[in-house]
Amino acid sequence: MALLAIGASPAFAQTSQPQPPVTAPAAGTTTPLPGAEAKAADTTIGGNTVDVATGADGNAGDIVVTGSRIVRDGYSAPTPVTVVSTEQLQRTNPGAIAEGLNTLPQFAGSRSNANANGGVASPQVGNYLSLRNLGPIRTLTLLDGQRLPPTSYEGTTDANIIPQALIQRVEVVTGGASAAYGSDAVSGVINFILDTKFKGLKGNIQYGLTEYGDAPTLKGNVAAGFSLFEDRVHVLLSYDHYQQKGIEKNEDRPYGSLHFLRTGTGSATNPYVELANVNYSGATYGTLISYSGTLNAGNPLRGYQFIAGGLAVPYNPGTPTGTAGYNVGGDGVISFGKTLTATQNTEQLFGRVDVEVSSNVQAFVQLSYANSFNSSVTIGTGTQVGDFQIFTENPFLADSTRTILQNAGVKSFIAGRIQADAPFKLGRFYNDATILVSGVKGKIADKYNWSLNYSHGDTKLDLFHEGNFNNARYYAALDAVRGPNGNIVCRITITNPGLQDNCVPFNIFGRDSPSQAAYDYISQTSTYSVKQTMDIFTANVSGDLFNLPAGAVSLAAGAEYRKQDMKQTSNTDPSKSIDLTGLRTQTSTFILKYNSTNVGSTQAKQNVKEAYAEIAVPILKDVPFFRALDLNAAVRYTDYSTSGSVETWKVGASWLPVESVRIRATRSRDIRAPTLNELFQAPNSGAGTFFDVHTNTTARLTNTTSGNTELTPELADTLTGGIVYSPSFIPRLQMSVDYYRIKIKDAIGTLDVDTVVNQCEASNGTAEVCKSFQRPLPFSDRTAANFPTLRTSFPFNQASVKVAGLDYEISYRADFGFGLLSEGASLDMRLIGGHLFDYLSQAQPAGAVVQSDNAGNNSKDRINVQLNYIDGPISLAAQVRWIGPRKKSQDPTQIYVKNDVPSAMYTDLTGSYRFEVNGINLEAYVTVANLFDKDPPLYSTGGQPSQSYPTNVIVYDVFGRTYTGGLRVRF
Repeated sequence: MALLAIGASPAFAQTSQPQPPVTAPAAGTTTPLPGAEAKAADTTIGGNTVDVATGADGNAGDIVVTGSRIVRDGYSAPTPVTVVSTEQLQRTNPGAIAEGLNTLPQFAGSRSNANANGGVASPQVGNYLSLRNLGPIRTLTLLDGQRLPPTSYEGTTDANIIPQALIQRVEVVTGGASAAYGSDAVSGVINFILDTKFKGLKGNIQYGLTEYGDAPTLKGNVAAGFSLFEDRVHVLLSYDHYQQKGIEKNEDRPYGSLHFLRTGTGSATNPYVELANVNYSGATYGTLISYSGTLNAGNPLRGYQFIAGGLAVPYNPGTPTGTAGYNVGGDGVISFGKTLTATQNTEQLFGRVDVEVSSNVQAFVQLSYANSFNSSVTIGTGTQVGDFQIFTENPFLADSTRTILQNAGVKSFIAGRIQADAPFKLGRFYNDATILVSGVKGKIADKYNWSLNYSHGDTKLDLFHEGNFNNARYYAALDAVRGPNGNIVCRITITNPGLQDNCVPFNIFGRDSPSQAAYDYISQTSTYSVKQTMDIFTANVSGDLFNLPAGAVSLAAGAEYRKQDMKQTSNTDPSKSIDLTGLRTQTSTFILKYNSTNVGSTQAKQNVKEAYAEIAVPILKDVPFFRALDLNAAVRYTDYSTSGSVETWKVGASWLPVESVRIRATRSRDIRAPTLNELFQAPNSGAGTFFDVHTNTTARLTNTTSGNTELTPELADTLTGGIVYSPSFIPRLQMSVDYYRIKIKDAIGTLDVDTVVNQCEASNGTAEVCKSFQRPLPFSDRTAANFPTLRTSFPFNQASVKVAGLDYEISYRADFGFGLLSEGASLDMRLIGGHLFDYLSQAQPAGAVVQSDNAGNNSKDRINVQLNYIDGPISLAAQVRWIGPRKKSQDPTQIYVKNDVPSAMYTDLTGSYRFEVNGINLEAYVTVANLFDKDPPLYSTGGQPSQSYPTNVIVYDVFGRTYTGGLRVRF
């Protein structure tokens, strides 16, 4: 991707000699507010147009080329880079900066508040950016080149903690960058750059609402910058507030009330098909005596449902769908209440002081605090499918029903219920981050640049899952009997006094039958907290070593030491079953404390030592076919106290055969080390509805995951090559195309449940993965009695991934000698596109290689077109986002009745007007996102009816047409 800066800002923050100013604005820039101190100039470095911030005296500021730590005037690194200004990102994406980044084709698989899935045990709220769909964990996020502390339990960083008001631009290195920037930069680097030279006072306030009248947003920020003591001290302050209420009702959106679900097994005889109005066939709102289970064999009322008063009546299961447990029509029911998108509130405070110690030494210190709150209903109606045992002596049973059962010799039975009368399960997430960064930098003999930096980060993630059933209390409350005084009591209070003497009997029969007191007794809050600290010490030096005929040989070198601690505390221990004393339950002996979100406690720490060197060598200059030829190389040694040492490296070349053409290529070895969570994660358990193809049974299954201390760093080989073309006969036109290929081996991952089941079945129970399922009977037994009692999983270094594709970009600026409201208008045009050749993954060496370059979160083709017309005080901007046609699955063993997903195109428009009132510069603006209210394509997955909105919420817009209006002010 070409290095393209959009906005009146420098291309990077390294030092170089001043350049002569150019009065015409740079390609892609936007006119600043009236009274803004900076104007834009541009220059060309190695065929790339970059902006240079110029002051009132006309002298240019620093020019630095991204993708490299080399400091040299006119040097252009061979690494592909995309640079976008905050102004351009927010012109058609007025939300958080990360939301604007996610519209670019290079970003795929990011997690945001638009995706409220993942529950509380594995939260996916916040903005966690991902390049190439390789996951946030393989994307390195920086602030002014400094590594940010992790904010999630898995070791990734929420972009919401970054101060928004002072972000000047974002630089995205889209090739492997571990050698230059540090470990974890497998898919690339996202570097948020602050406007540390800002002077004045500016603010912004805006409000947004969707076409459906929901998901309101309120955003406001203010920033101030001023100098003291004859400009030797510069102070920056900012405050940001952002809030968005989540979409609470799926029914308000297309398909939301139709209860689509993917049914079938994906075989040729039972292919996947998406059906509407799919219901549970194994549970009702008033309780259903389950069809399956050995305990229910011979039960004359098997398949009957209960109504108020404990009376069992016939039940119509509806029409089978091809997936056991789910039918269409009949008396079946659905679960409801889960929110579509999460509610978000963020507050950010930031302060920075820069001090000119001497003409050659500058120091700074900055402190930021961010608080982020998110909430979502993880599931409204609790699902208990084939999960609990009822005894016929239960006094809530109607006498006529009890008589039928007892006459048949039935002492107990297994039942299923959708808890439609239960309080919704609410997940609340609190993320606090305090980051201190300080440093000093200078020059030696006006030739060598040096810097020393220290940063400290404290983050704390608190998670609460309200309305969670305490299983010990739940099973005790279900086992109701008549007490000595004739009252209905919990049996445990009679048989085991002292254990649960305050137990409240739970009437399971009929909708709305349980009392509020019973729900209050069994419902609790599952909670855990993750506290992490990171200290980083860095030292860097760079400069020119000596001159060759083609120019100076430049070197950058440095070292880094960081220490990280993680402490996770919890109110449950998922490695242990609850005490079953006094409880009559199913045959399973492993029952978790809570119905869901059982996260253990752990404590871990590590230290990392790194040293790197990067060199740029000019080979040829100003000879035929070699206007310039530069070589670049970098090497880094990294030692982890937890997983050993590893070396990374990069070699690259940049060649200008003629003035208007630049050809570039890089080859690198990159790494990602296992996180503390992957290494030392305490058991994390939860239970959910699971369809077992082995026994053709749907029931609840407990899943337990834990860390693996034997993990080693992932290794990635990255290749990039591209060309940048800036024809001299068409000024301000620039085109680029870059090929990339990333091959990851020893990738860290866990097998998804479908992969485990398929591989185990294909091996007839002999594959190693079969050990992850614990079954009570031999594998050869395919009856419902052999439904698994527990599934365990942990990460391992056996997976591999290969990603290959093209990035391409075209930008042009047309300047008109006339305008409707001014003497001259301009039109900026930019097209950014991406094409995937391959996204190949292999879960383990002996496993199948799966192609998913056009399925899941990937799209074979994505294009983003931006247009910006400026005419005096008026600015009109448009953005068109196109996502090509896709497949629901590219796995040839998974058969769909309809596998095609149509393309989707979204159009965003913004209009703004600049004016002045009493010397105050103002800009009013209105943005309409998804102008044509494009519905997402229907794309349902398996799972529970109505629990997953039937589209890919990571890829497609679920908000619909959204209006945002605001006002910017600057003094």
